[in-house]
Amino acid sequence: MSPEYAMDGKLSFMQDVYSFGVLLLEIISGKHNQGTSSHIAHTWRLWEDGRNHELLDTAVRGECTASELEQATTCIQVGLLCVQESPDQRPPMADVIHMLSREKALASSRRRRSRRAADNSLLPQWAPHYH
Repeated sequence: MSPEYAMDGKLSFMQDVYSFGVLLLEIISGKHNQGTSSHIAHTWRLWEDGRNHELLDTAVRGECTASELEQATTCIQVGLLCVQESPDQRPPMADVIHMLSREKALASSRRRRSRRAADNSLLPQWAPHYH
């Protein structure tokens, strides 16, 4: 459930983007979000600490090639873009599809964006910027 709906009961076109981000992070980790933001907060901590490989499902973690790790990192980064607290900070689904379908992995960034952040530090240079 998106933060804007949970907190204020507001509907947003970006709720699907948020839900997709949660689903993407659940698939990568092999773990379900337990109804709170604990899974998302844990993902942010790992990302900020440069330990995003620890988010990978333990069933596949040791068997991934370097290319697969890059793809997983891309999925994690896109997932984190989708679960921004503010709907205005989330990319439209068309851009999410574009980012996931690119062969080039997203540039690594370790900075978490706050609820009111207006910068685009998590986005790679080639990605559209949201305000």
